[in-house]
Amino acid sequence: MRFGVLGSTAAWRPDGTPVPLGGPARRALLALLLVRPGEAVSAEGLAHELYPDGGPGRSDGRGGRGGSAHALQSQVSRLRGVLRPHADIESTPAGYRLTGTGSDVAGGAAVAVDAARFEALAGDGRAALA
Repeated sequence: MRFGVLGSTAAWRPDGTPVPLGGPARRALLALLLVRPGEAVSAEGLAHELYPDGGPGRSDGRGGRGGSAHALQSQVSRLRGVLRPHADIESTPAGYRLTGTGSDVAGGAAVAVDAARFEALAGDGRAALA
């Protein structure tokens, strides 16, 4: 599965078919998981990034922890639904982690992220110029 975070967040199945990710919250959730490849990202941190005002329906910033936690769980569930069977969002004691079929995101065998490829190619270019 391929993912793009340089520009708009996007995903493609192994056959090149675009994955319908949904709205901005789901795309932001995917991007937050992709920029920490192979790592669990805390649910609290994700909820804070996605819903800094406490979650949908809350603009007063008070008591939004429950609302943002529920909204995050909903977005994770919906994102899992469109990524499976080629990738998944694993729940861990430390939070959520994006995984690919047969390999970890950090392994790169089942999941490719454009930003990681860019970094690798830039490193190759720097080495070639040295």
